[in-house]
Amino acid sequence: MEDIVDYEQPQAYIVDSTDYSEDYPTPVLTAGKSFIIGYTNETDGICDNLPVIIFDDFTTDSRFVDFPFKIKSSAMKILRVKKEIDIRYVGFYMSITRLVGDTHKRYWISEYSKLPILIPPKAEQERIAAEKKAEEERIAAEKKAEEERLAAEKAEQERIAAQQQSQAQSQNSATVYVTRTGKKYHYNSSCNGGSYSPTTLDNAIKMGLTPCKKCVG
Repeated sequence: MEDIVDYEQPQAYIVDSTDYSEDYPTPVLTAGKSFIIGYTNETDGICDNLPVIIFDDFTTDSRFVDFPFKIKSSAMKILRVKKEIDIRYVGFYMSITRLVGDTHKRYWISEYSKLPILIPPKAEQERIAAEKKAEEERIAAEKKAEEERLAAEKAEQERIAAQQQSQAQSQNSATVYVTRTGKKYHYNSSCNGGSYSPTTLDNAIKMGLTPCKKCVG
């Protein structure tokens, strides 16, 4: 690896503040699963000599990056490959090659850079890199579709719940008719020829009244 990859220390690209906002333009990256941990409005120290691979020196996680960014952690290396090598091919190799040890140490210089890597002809590198990119795009599209499906499902559930709540509130505020001593509430103010006073269904239920079988059902 060290014969085809040059590394740069990350200090020049570390954010000064972690006061992130989605409204800011520049992503702050990690090589781990979260990848983008926030956005900064800092304009100095942006890594824009691209593309690169960011490498976590402790976990050996890595990510291919082709857009300007900053980083949070100093435990990272910025990697660039020689021009005759497809960087996406190297990124694919690194994405499936991790070192896991029982000590907390930096791996790039001592071990990872010493790993052998098969370098096929440039056309084969590009083919492998293109397949990897297509696979990543497929997975990303499936993830997005699933997120959209879940969001739509949640929105529909919330709509139904709101509709049911509105219907319940409307029903509870509906006018019914009661007598001073009766045990029933009525929809018809002349049911059984009684003398009724209007109230709400909610109040009638709170009074312990039950529906009239004749006019309510």
